[in-house]
Amino acid sequence: MIRAQVRLTELRPPPEDETWPFSRYVDDEIAAMLGQSPRTAANRLSTYWDIAERLPAALEAMAAGTLDYPRLLALAQATAPLSRSRRPRWSGRCWPAGGWRRRRRGGAGLPGW
Repeated sequence: MIRAQVRLTELRPPPEDETWPFSRYVDDEIAAMLGQSPRTAANRLSTYWDIAERLPAALEAMAAGTLDYPRLLALAQATAPLSRSRRPRWSGRCWPAGGWRRRRRGGAGLPGW
């Protein structure tokens, strides 16, 4: 989902006089498609764009299933203060080789729940 939204923004370039990296109306399109408010879509799109630009290895790890969405967001927040050159190096050391995924807890007679 993150990649699809980022790809849509790449397909909607801004007018030449804009400073945004993509059209300022693309979040409205995404909001309409997903049934979200424009503000929610804009906030999420901003986060997704930041992740795709600054943490591509983490995004690939999520796509491969070795990093889950909550940890990806936590990683994006933790690396936000770092400079662009330090983010990829630091974020690559943040998850174990086997990856991070949510562990299911065993419940009363229900394995995996």
